[in-house]
Amino acid sequence: MINAMLSSDAVRELVERRSRRMIALLLSAKERHIDQFLPPEVQDAFRKTILDEVNDYTSLVQEVIDLFEDKSPDLGNERH
Repeated sequence: MINAMLSSDAVRELVERRSRRMIALLLSAKERHIDQFLPPEVQDAFRKTILDEVNDYTSLVQEVIDLFEDKSPDLGNERH
Protein backbone atom coordinates (compact mmCIF):
# COMPACT_ATOMS: atom_id res chain seq x y z
CA MET A 1 0.00 0.00 0.00
CA ILE A 2 2.85 2.35 -0.81
CA ASN A 3 1.76 5.60 -2.36
CA ALA A 4 0.87 5.11 -6.02
CA MET A 5 3.39 7.80 -7.02
CA LEU A 6 6.20 5.55 -5.76
CA SER A 7 5.75 1.90 -6.56
CA SER A 8 7.30 -0.63 -4.22
CA ASP A 9 9.70 -1.59 -7.02
CA ALA A 10 10.87 2.02 -7.32
CA VAL A 11 11.36 2.24 -3.57
CA ARG A 12 13.27 -1.04 -3.55
CA GLU A 13 15.56 0.21 -6.34
CA LEU A 14 16.14 3.48 -4.51
CA VAL A 15 17.03 1.63 -1.30
CA GLU A 16 19.38 -0.69 -3.20
CA ARG A 17 21.15 2.17 -4.98
CA ARG A 18 21.58 4.14 -1.75
CA SER A 19 22.86 1.03 0.01
CA ARG A 20 25.50 0.44 -2.66
CA ARG A 21 26.50 4.10 -2.53
CA MET A 22 26.74 4.03 1.26
CA ILE A 23 28.96 0.93 1.16
CA ALA A 24 31.22 2.51 -1.46
CA LEU A 25 31.58 5.73 0.52
CA LEU A 26 32.24 3.98 3.83
CA LEU A 27 34.77 1.56 2.38
CA SER A 28 36.53 4.32 0.48
CA ALA A 29 36.83 6.47 3.60
CA LYS A 30 38.05 3.46 5.59
CA GLU A 31 40.73 2.71 3.02
CA ARG A 32 41.88 6.34 2.78
CA HIS A 33 41.83 7.32 6.44
CA ILE A 34 41.84 4.26 8.68
CA ASP A 35 43.52 1.27 7.03
CA GLN A 36 46.99 2.76 7.36
CA PHE A 37 46.68 2.47 11.15
CA LEU A 38 45.36 -1.11 11.22
CA PRO A 39 46.90 -4.51 10.66
CA PRO A 40 45.50 -6.39 7.62
CA GLU A 41 43.34 -8.78 9.67
CA VAL A 42 41.65 -5.84 11.43
CA GLN A 43 41.18 -4.05 8.09
CA ASP A 44 39.40 -7.15 6.77
CA ALA A 45 37.25 -7.53 9.89
CA PHE A 46 36.24 -3.86 9.76
CA ARG A 47 35.35 -4.18 6.06
CA LYS A 48 33.22 -7.24 6.81
CA THR A 49 31.45 -5.39 9.63
CA ILE A 50 30.61 -2.47 7.35
CA LEU A 51 29.26 -4.79 4.66
CA ASP A 52 27.28 -6.93 7.11
CA GLU A 53 25.68 -3.99 8.91
CA VAL A 54 24.70 -2.04 5.79
CA ASN A 55 23.35 -5.18 4.13
CA ASP A 56 21.40 -6.14 7.29
CA TYR A 57 19.88 -2.67 7.46
CA THR A 58 19.00 -2.79 3.75
CA SER A 59 17.31 -6.17 4.26
CA LEU A 60 15.30 -4.76 7.16
CA VAL A 61 14.09 -1.86 5.01
CA GLN A 62 13.13 -4.32 2.25
CA GLU A 63 11.14 -6.36 4.79
CA VAL A 64 9.27 -3.24 5.92
CA ILE A 65 8.43 -2.48 2.28
CA ASP A 66 7.11 -6.04 1.97
CA LEU A 67 4.92 -5.60 5.04
CA PHE A 68 3.32 -2.44 3.71
CA GLU A 69 2.94 -3.86 0.23
CA ASP A 70 1.52 -7.26 1.15
CA LYS A 71 -0.22 -6.96 4.47
CA SER A 72 -1.14 -3.30 4.89
CA PRO A 73 -0.81 -3.37 8.69
CA ASP A 74 -3.15 -1.14 10.62
CA LEU A 75 -0.46 0.43 12.79
CA GLY A 76 -1.57 2.12 15.97
CA ASN A 77 -5.22 1.17 15.64
CA GLU A 78 -5.32 -2.02 17.68
CA ARG A 79 -8.53 -2.76 19.52
CA HIS A 80 -8.40 -4.02 23.06
